[in-house]
Amino acid sequence: MSLPVTFGTLSRRLKSGITIPIRVKNGTGYMDSSSILAFRIKARKTYAVTPSGEIPTARGMTWLNPRLKKLGGWVPIGRNYTVNMHLVLKIGKQRGISGYILTFTDGTRLNLLPGYEKPFKKFFEAEELDRIKPISRPFEYLLKMGVRTVETDIRFTPTAELKKIFSTVGGQTVIASDLIASFLWQSVNYIRQGKPSIVANKNVRSLWYAIQPTLGRMGIYSDHYKTLCEQLSEMALQGILSYREFNLREEGKWALGLYNPHVVVLNEKTADDIGLKFIQDQIGISYLATGGQPSTLTMEYFTHALKKKLDALDEMPPLVIIAIVDYDPYGWLLRETAINAMINFGLPRPDAVINIALPKNYPQDLLHFLKNDLTKGKYKVRPAILRKWMKITNGIDGEPFGIPINYLWEDLENIKNLVLDDAKPYLLLQPPMPTRPWEEVTMHMEQLHELAMFTIQKMMRRTKACKK
Repeated sequence: MSLPVTFGTLSRRLKSGITIPIRVKNGTGYMDSSSILAFRIKARKTYAVTPSGEIPTARGMTWLNPRLKKLGGWVPIGRNYTVNMHLVLKIGKQRGISGYILTFTDGTRLNLLPGYEKPFKKFFEAEELDRIKPISRPFEYLLKMGVRTVETDIRFTPTAELKKIFSTVGGQTVIASDLIASFLWQSVNYIRQGKPSIVANKNVRSLWYAIQPTLGRMGIYSDHYKTLCEQLSEMALQGILSYREFNLREEGKWALGLYNPHVVVLNEKTADDIGLKFIQDQIGISYLATGGQPSTLTMEYFTHALKKKLDALDEMPPLVIIAIVDYDPYGWLLRETAINAMINFGLPRPDAVINIALPKNYPQDLLHFLKNDLTKGKYKVRPAILRKWMKITNGIDGEPFGIPINYLWEDLENIKNLVLDDAKPYLLLQPPMPTRPWEEVTMHMEQLHELAMFTIQKMMRRTKACKK
């Protein structure tokens, strides 16, 4: 997955502008044009307008204009300014000022004078400039996350240079979250350029181990593994990158159904794996066990596999989610989080969302023993969340009580029937299913294990005979 190549984001992402000579104290320095907001002519001298201020260039606009024209995305907005349209964040009108106001990625604002709008309309493919927000949503998130472009591998960049790039304005504190986000962004771009993933077939923690020494030599010794997970998850959800690009190992418990893959049983517990396989055998559905709040890694891999399977069908069947989650606010929140992740990763919004763990599906004479008071003890839910949930569900007979799903899993035949009753109107193929695929795979693995043990024992006997 990569960022959409729209509105010039590719140029900034790959820092693929042209080299601009600038005047510095010790002579001539150089900047990449993709990091320059605009060029300004003042007193017959040309200045590069950057987020840190205006810098005099070593070449004038006569030299710059043909090169910028060839590069594309650079246009005049008045007599004195030529701007980089790739870095325009939004365009709008301001009362009392003719023309438009351009807002750049760093917050800089410049006035687009009347008569200079045509190139912008063409570049942004818009008839009215004040109705568009030019920069793409994923790319805007990169800016908000503090991602910076570093020319060399961040892991092996000198400490002083990294501190200069990632420190606060006063230079006293290094912003660890910005450095980690930039490391992730740089790593995925290296992969897109053809370099091997440094964490192929490893888990997410391997990414933390890769950047941890860099943070250590910058004096950051706190465990920022959680920060890395949050940044990586946010980037994946916003479509900036994907876990699959890193070729990370995924350990989530899920499986696609052979005959009714569009019906997904979403289960809160991972301990019910055998029960889920039993239901899959009987009905041919897909299942996903989240083990609490679903990880973004698992949701991406599951959604990608399911979408690929559904896309292969001649006609997309309606997506149905059958949720087996605790009957309480947090169970329902888990359900919504998982569904939203599926949508973010490309699946359509479900046609139906059905809950299994409802009071009506439990033995009524046992409800008194199974229910939990959601206002007390370890089951206590924050009042605002509880009120919202009660408004939707009415709890149990109007009281703030919830029910865990554990009891339902004690009777596999019963829970299978509950799923089947709700799923039946949406099934492409009605039970019974022709095969038990997971059982066949298990038997095959057992046969391979027996063959391996036979080979090992044979080699050990040969080795022992040779020693004699």
